[in-house]
Amino acid sequence: MAQISLQFDVSKEALTEGTARQIRERLKAVEGVTDADAAIDGPEKALGVAEVLLVISATVVIVKSGTELVEALRKLTGSLAGLIRDVKGLKAAFVEVRGKRVGVGELTEEKIQELASAKA
Repeated sequence: MAQISLQFDVSKEALTEGTARQIRERLKAVEGVTDADAAIDGPEKALGVAEVLLVISATVVIVKSGTELVEALRKLTGSLAGLIRDVKGLKAAFVEVRGKRVGVGELTEEKIQELASAKA
């Protein structure tokens, strides 16, 4: 079983329970995802930056292992790109890979394999 942590940077207008619900519903619909949750987790002040981060955090549970986990992570990655495009106010999505925050656009096959091995 893999528990994947996600963060979505959102606009001020999108920092709502409605947006969190949309994220939760879309994540639960991804093939291979057993459970998903999303909640408002911001605003936070970034260290050393005069910028406030507006964040919705999510957790996805995938009950797979090995190559099935890798395939489920590929599907999750593809759906995250669509989620950012479709849900108004979502700016970016990040996944935690071995303690590092990695942008969804940066999730190469190598990073997906690394994420799968870290969660195995």
